[in-house]
Amino acid sequence: MILDDLTTVDLPTLRSRPLTPAARLTLVLHEIAAGNRTLGEDLTSWLGDLQDPAAPGGLDDLQSLVTYIFLVGETSEDDLGPVIDKLGPRAKEVIMTTAERLRAEGRAEGRTEARTEGHVEVLLGQLSTKFGPIPAHIRDRIRSADVAHLLTWSQRLLTASTLDEVFSEKA
Repeated sequence: MILDDLTTVDLPTLRSRPLTPAARLTLVLHEIAAGNRTLGEDLTSWLGDLQDPAAPGGLDDLQSLVTYIFLVGETSEDDLGPVIDKLGPRAKEVIMTTAERLRAEGRAEGRTEARTEGHVEVLLGQLSTKFGPIPAHIRDRIRSADVAHLLTWSQRLLTASTLDEVFSEKA
């Protein structure tokens, strides 16, 4: 196993490494992708490492690399336009499909977070109405809980006569 500190390795050294194109580009992206708003421009010199999407495993490699780019980078599909154009229509389809999938996952995650926040606020309001001021450790427990626990506690609240009954692990 080789342990590499990429903060000490420059891009020409990475380019000269005897790696598969996907592995080399993965290391390069770890070096240059995070927070990069001009990644498309920076990647044009690495087009040789972006495998032909028609090659065996090429589409999967490209999808993995694009997913990483969109998750850690601040680049846009427009910025990647010149790279996409040079890779051809199959690559463009992979990139656009990946971008849309990530946007959909982000929207779903946002909806889940909003629902959870709503449950937290409702439960805290109901608890304080029924029992008065809620201790900090209970508020922290509620804010860090998943939706299933929040729903369980909301149901217990209806019949509980103490906070302990709401949050009992035995109930």
